[in-house]
Amino acid sequence: MARRGGVSFVRPAMVTLTRRGWYTMSGVSTVTIDDDSNDDSNDDSSGNDNDDDCNSCTVEQLTEVLTACEDWFVDKLERNDNDLEDNFTGYDFNFTADGVVTVTAGMDSYSGTWEASGSGNNIQVVLTISGLSDFEDTWTLHEIELYNGESKVDMRINGEDRLRFKNGCTLGNFDGGQTTGEIDFNIFFASPENFSELSDDWNIVSYSATKIELIDESSDGEIDLLTFEKQ
Repeated sequence: MARRGGVSFVRPAMVTLTRRGWYTMSGVSTVTIDDDSNDDSNDDSSGNDNDDDCNSCTVEQLTEVLTACEDWFVDKLERNDNDLEDNFTGYDFNFTADGVVTVTAGMDSYSGTWEASGSGNNIQVVLTISGLSDFEDTWTLHEIELYNGESKVDMRINGEDRLRFKNGCTLGNFDGGQTTGEIDFNIFFASPENFSELSDDWNIVSYSATKIELIDESSDGEIDLLTFEKQ
């Protein structure tokens, strides 16, 4: 049985479907576009940081991640062995698919461009932001990590300088990523009565900023499908 509805979908967290409807997400899900599970987990840009950790990455995946989430912040910035991330507390970075990056920090704002090319572990990201010279360079994409409630984009230069953007935005699965765990999408409507068929514990098949696909399989093997799309 296929069911389709249209709601305003902002990002996968808590969103109001109607004045009497709501959904919650629970569980743990990770997606890492990275086929080196032994990558270093600390913040030092030494040791294993020259490993090819993004063999499955594509420019399209990077673009989707950066543009689907708003207000990225600097989680890590190392230049010439200096830790600089504390200098950029409160700076919000926003990327568009047409190559524009805007940065806001209180009353200050900066604008520039970003461009990605290449494939796999050789994706080059060129950042040009007037007034923010610490970011202006050609970076190599090192890793994209997606969690339930957290996203990270990690870039390096020669395994020494490092830039990692972080966000509280949750994204869906990508081909080539490895997933563990399960996200449940629980919907409950007290009324109207004909919305009762939507009330269930759904599993997420995929989701993005504009679309979410759900599935529910009953104990007798019957499969229900539900899709929400932004209009």
